[in-house]
Amino acid sequence: RTLAFMSPPMPPGTALVRVAINGQQFAEQALRITYYSPPKLIEVVPDSVPIQGGRVTVSVENILASIQARIRGGAVGDSGLALNTVSVDVEGGTAEFEVPGEVQVGPASLEISVDAGQTWTEEHGLSLYLFPPLKPTLDINYAHRGGNSLKVLKEDGLFAARSLTVRVGNVTVPAKFDIARGGVTFNTPPFDPAMPRAPRPSWAAEEEEEEGGLAYVALSFSPDNKASFAVGTLCYLKEFSFDNIKPVKSGKAAAPTAITITGSGFTDTGSLVVRFQPEEGAAVFEEASFGSETSLSVTSPEGLERGPYQLALALDGQHGVFEECGTAFTVV
Repeated sequence: RTLAFMSPPMPPGTALVRVAINGQQFAEQALRITYYSPPKLIEVVPDSVPIQGGRVTVSVENILASIQARIRGGAVGDSGLALNTVSVDVEGGTAEFEVPGEVQVGPASLEISVDAGQTWTEEHGLSLYLFPPLKPTLDINYAHRGGNSLKVLKEDGLFAARSLTVRVGNVTVPAKFDIARGGVTFNTPPFDPAMPRAPRPSWAAEEEEEEGGLAYVALSFSPDNKASFAVGTLCYLKEFSFDNIKPVKSGKAAAPTAITITGSGFTDTGSLVVRFQPEEGAAVFEEASFGSETSLSVTSPEGLERGPYQLALALDGQHGVFEECGTAFTVV
């Protein structure tokens, strides 16, 4: 026989439950029930997991040793999927769980229970994204030797997560999902001679790597700082200089003018960009053409206002690192 009853409100702690069938004489034998403060999910790390399965650590306020976790909704469905408990640290307020493999791609909500699944934190779950194997590609394969070149990884399956990282050679850098740029962005670290080298890829210039020359390093991407997906090869450029321009003035009536750029260390990256910066207002960018290691050419854009422009050159795209020329170009 069973007896169901509604427990009254009580402060956190242990309470004794005795039963009386006549409302007066209570049984000497008592059951213990534990009143607890409702648990509150604080954080899940990482906030994405491969569909093949993986582990996450949750931080919980008012955690109990009886904690359970599940993922529900989105790619999993409303019935939910129980996670395997790996460890619980009540004193530290954390628990580690394993997500079973072969789940569907997409978002889900991670929820917890401390009362054997009677109540769940359904309205206060944390987002967890289940991701497939990824094959991201790099928008521009070249980077300035001094670092800080902004790069974009492209792939339809990329997503926003707090633990996105990119590994450049042996250096791991943070990354972020950028809707405006259509992918995951990161800034390259400075080149370090101690970085392990990668073989020269098929798209690279046919020249031998030498001290101070082109340097190839492997690139990989991780959504959760655990799983790793190969991206390809990044080429660190030689150091280059932007020494002079000719002519230094435009044609009449601000007509577009062919400009020859001279310097040293130029590489045919296919992403050569010249920035025309007026004394006031926004810069204008124009693609340049490769001539040789000491010569490039660019045509000044149409519609430039009259006045001097500071020219700067990047070999690794519009969001790369620019080197300025000491000679101004004047639109007349």
